Amino acid sequence: MGRRTDGDELGGSDLMCGEVYISQIFQNAELGQKQGIREKYIGEDWAPAQYRVQLPPPHGLDASDMNAKGRTIRPNQFPESIAVWNEDAFAKRVKDIWWAGPFLTVNQRIADVISQFDLGSGGLVPVPLFKADLETPWPEKHYYINYGGPKDTLVPEESKKVDFWFEIPDTAKKMYQLAPYLEDGDVALSRKALVGPDLWVEKAFKPMLFLNGQVVDALVAAKINVDLDLKQCRIVGELA
Repeated sequence: MGRRTDGDELGGSDLMCGEVYISQIFQNAELGQKQGIREKYIGEDWAPAQYRVQLPPPHGLDASDMNAKGRTIRPNQFPESIAVWNEDAFAKRVKDIWWAGPFLTVNQRIADVISQFDLGSGGLVPVPLFKADLETPWPEKHYYINYGGPKDTLVPEESKKVDFWFEIPDTAKKMYQLAPYLEDGDVALSRKALVGPDLWVEKAFKPMLFLNGQVVDALVAAKINVDLDLKQCRIVGELA
């Protein structure tokens, strides 16, 4: 059964090695709303101190696109600095996992959890986080998630509620997206999903976060205060 990782489990037995979950946290726009922050990219001015979302500069957009696809990017491709211009909003809106601009970010408590697992060629990149004066360091540490490379393990013909999205012209690779009302077992992955990074994005999917069951188990134990909107994937076939 799917699990809500907001500290409460929706039944089921303890997680076993070999389980994989899909999270729809990328679609949770509330995590990025009215956080009272602004960002600065290398070579650019600070974004204005306002709630209205401002697009990153072109090189920031390129980096965010690569990150959303699960590719490893250089640490200096993340925002150079983040500043909290409204501390009340930041305290109210920012949880264990949040959006620093277009980049998924975790606090120290969750960083301590996921750093125990295989993050591939990526890892956790410290966020240079400051108070409103743009100089005083923020007292708590936070980290950008730098993914360790995408996997290509989706088995669309064995999946339910997975719709064809489009075909990439240069490669003819077919891309897929989720249909509404996803349930446990609707997404099928090959056994290759059990190899490599424990936190990743699938190549053939509209950006979605996938997690090894042991990572989910650890986040549940840590009582993470964000609902990752998890559904268990079905593992099919043999490991080639």
